[in-house]
Amino acid sequence: MKAASQDAESESGAPPEVRSGDLHLYDPNGVPIGGLSGYAVKRATREALLSSVEGIDDLLYEVAWQERALPPGMQSADFFPDPAEVKARARLLPDYLRDAGVDPRSRDALLADLERWSQSFAIANLDRLGWDRKVGERARPEELRKALKVSADHERLFRRMLEMAARAGVLAEEDGDFVVRSGSGDPWPAALPEDPESHADRMAERYSHGLTEIGLFRRSGGALADVLRGQADPLTLLFSSGEPTAADLYLRAPVARAANQMLSEAVRTLVAALPPGRRLRVVEVGAGTGSATAAVLPELPEGRFDYMYTDISAGFFSEAEARFGDGGGCIEYRPLDIERDPIEQGFDLHGYDLAIASNVLHATRYLEETLAHCRRLLAPSGYLVALENLRGLGWMDLTFGQLDGWWRFA
Repeated sequence: MKAASQDAESESGAPPEVRSGDLHLYDPNGVPIGGLSGYAVKRATREALLSSVEGIDDLLYEVAWQERALPPGMQSADFFPDPAEVKARARLLPDYLRDAGVDPRSRDALLADLERWSQSFAIANLDRLGWDRKVGERARPEELRKALKVSADHERLFRRMLEMAARAGVLAEEDGDFVVRSGSGDPWPAALPEDPESHADRMAERYSHGLTEIGLFRRSGGALADVLRGQADPLTLLFSSGEPTAADLYLRAPVARAANQMLSEAVRTLVAALPPGRRLRVVEVGAGTGSATAAVLPELPEGRFDYMYTDISAGFFSEAEARFGDGGGCIEYRPLDIERDPIEQGFDLHGYDLAIASNVLHATRYLEETLAHCRRLLAPSGYLVALENLRGLGWMDLTFGQLDGWWRFA
């Protein structure tokens, strides 16, 4: 025990009538275990003792400790099954594609054709920007970007276009620069569609399950040169220039339905062991258009869950509230920037059993930091259920890559 007195002796040198201070309690190893702040004692004079009528016991007191239940603290989510069990009950993506009416082989063929089409669009837009390629010429990406009057905001997208042209054999990458292998007047690469605009019609005939991807890419790819020079708004192209929109890709496209079914079944397996009387606490990070929300909500126990619908901006909330409502008081809508400490933004430390993150974690600068923030939201034994595409797709880079956030990763 250590006492820190806050009172000095009186001017006459006599002991003060009252002493106050802080008491600090330590265990035998010197580790602090508690203390009293503002502890005060009054000097018992001889007169005070003699004036005690009922005896000396009236001048003393003791602390009587009584048992009482602690208030609810940090709740564990230890009722969840082992990850291996969740995996064992899941199927592979091709099975979910078949459920959505898509032949997995046709889906693979669509992705391969989209990749070739994206390379064609990359080369065509470099031509539209006015690059007169000459065989053997060495181009430094930054110098070329400035010469073609491409906005500095699209530096990484522009370099990605050069990389795609190199993949097609038109350029060769050497020590960070690009050397021209096929000039502007040379024959078009044989494996690529020479007219990317009209190629969309052939793609639509071939892949009925890919109409959302094809329509969206046709519009965005065709306007790429204008976006690069700041003459077209990518947000308008993606969300407000007719159908399909970017939201359709996550809400209606067959591949989105398949992926969301995977998410739905994983959540179903997790919540099956929820103890009676226990409320499930869920936070969705970057909920956006609500495609994952629509898949998850039906799997939650009716009236026994709290769902925190979040996004970095409240711009999606009005549409989401119109769609999902408040779930009988179970759904709340709040902004959350997962790149910042969520606790500093008013969220409960380790207060959620499940964190859902669908197609959002990739759009953050430092993934390790982002995951650490997700972990601060999760209760002990809680789960992060993340849905992400793990393949680099050229058509998505030229479409969603027109937005700054696509290249935010460091």
